[in-house]
Amino acid sequence: MILIFKKPMAIFLFLTCVPVGASEKLHSHDQENMFVEHTAHEHGHASAQITFINNTLKLALSFPSINIYGFEHNPRNDEEHEIILQSQSILNEAGKIITILPTTICKLKSVKLENGMLDSMDNEHTAHDHHESEAHDEEHSDVTIHYDYICENESLQSIEFGIFDYFSTIEEIEAQFISNENQKLFTITPKTRSFSLK
Repeated sequence: MILIFKKPMAIFLFLTCVPVGASEKLHSHDQENMFVEHTAHEHGHASAQITFINNTLKLALSFPSINIYGFEHNPRNDEEHEIILQSQSILNEAGKIITILPTTICKLKSVKLENGMLDSMDNEHTAHDHHESEAHDEEHSDVTIHYDYICENESLQSIEFGIFDYFSTIEEIEAQFISNENQKLFTITPKTRSFSLK
């Protein structure tokens, strides 16, 4: 059973702009610093940072935890632990979340999931942990998933988002794309799920 819920989101803004014809020697270090996180947190709204530099495609998708798990506090019981594990399993299957076209060009290199709740599940709940968990119950929490691909060439056409099929309370994704050749902003919704990289 897949549970689907709702909540806020971090919005990302461009920190620097890469002009047309920028050097292909741009390093991954620079890619990570192209965006700066804005602290806005709005339920139902997500963000996607996408870079395509030197045949390396990087996607970082951030969502309010409530839209992924249905809650933002640390898991309090076995049922909530299971919800987190099920959701994590879905997010780790990149092919369910996004589709890159043409489908044969890029190969998934790595997947990384970031969320403080996952760390809390690895620890025993002492009285101190319990009080600390309660203190954080009212704080906003986000889930960020990173997908890194190596692509055969630069003839990517588009990316389609299938995440709406699994987490239906996500209303829109603000997507930012940057490459050696151009940069674009898109709004992805359940009705307009794909955007062109050209």
